Amino acid sequence: LTTTGDGDIAIGAQIDAAGDAVVITAADDVNTNTGGAVAAGSLAVTAGGDIDLAGLDVQIITATSGGDLFMEINSALAVTIPNLIVNGIGDIVFRQLGVGPVTFTTVTTASGDILLSANTANLIVGGTVTAGGAGDVRITTGAPGNVVLTGTTTADGDAVSISAGGSINGAGTVTAADVTLIGGTGVGDTTALSLAADRVTVQNAA
Repeated sequence: LTTTGDGDIAIGAQIDAAGDAVVITAADDVNTNTGGAVAAGSLAVTAGGDIDLAGLDVQIITATSGGDLFMEINSALAVTIPNLIVNGIGDIVFRQLGVGPVTFTTVTTASGDILLSANTANLIVGGTVTAGGAGDVRITTGAPGNVVLTGTTTADGDAVSISAGGSINGAGTVTAADVTLIGGTGVGDTTALSLAADRVTVQNAA
């Protein structure tokens, strides 16, 4: 699906390409605000404006937007995110409603917040998560989901908050002025965390 010049893409029906690829390119916005959904092996989205997609059942996702980037998936399978990038001013919000673990390689805003969340699944920072400008980073999982920090998480001069219903582990460096860590079953209990912060708050419920 492609628009040239000015134009949005509004998905109002089911796109079913299970096991195959869906590519969406819009000069302006891309959304599923009219009740659309996408089931595919992979999804690549590029938009000059905002991306607002719910109803996704996809195992590989790449997305680049000029504004806010919102994605909500429900996958029982493992999900890989090679990149989520906001080039302009805007936030990234990514939600996994299903049980499949999600691995992020590159998540970056030029100037905006980042929220990565899962209801029960594990979230893995495998590469770089970086909030630019005055942006903060929040990573949250509900029980029994763990957060694994093998890559770097950065909100330089701002705040990073990580809350896991399970544990928080990993040697990837977290860089921010304020770092808050809340673990339901442990914080750094199997792999010590690497923190570069002025202030650190830790709550270990285990």
